[in-house]
Amino acid sequence: MKHVVFYDAQCPLCFHLKKSLSSLDWRCRIKWSSIQTIEETPFAFLRDLPLLEKIHMITKDEEVLAGAHALRKIFLSMPLTKPLGIIMYVPFVIKAAEMFYSKVSTSRFKWFGRYSQPRYD
Repeated sequence: MKHVVFYDAQCPLCFHLKKSLSSLDWRCRIKWSSIQTIEETPFAFLRDLPLLEKIHMITKDEEVLAGAHALRKIFLSMPLTKPLGIIMYVPFVIKAAEMFYSKVSTSRFKWFGRYSQPRYD
């Protein structure tokens, strides 16, 4: 089973992050799913979570992670980003990553805009 990561397909930052990380996922360990189509998936039960506020994922062990904790797990899944994921286990690093993530997440539409239609390609 793969990790399933939920991203906002109308967010330019999220879309480009998905494309960039997908290109590094040589072992195909991550399946990307847009929150715009979550009702059409077996993961519709997540719709009550703040999916527009933070990236969410369901790990292959069926654990639900969000924000910097989800990014850490994503990084650990890929050879080139694995060292960054390991560094994020340091307590002050993950706290700083959560604060940075929160700032970027709340400002992303102001900084990067929003697509009028979801982008999936």
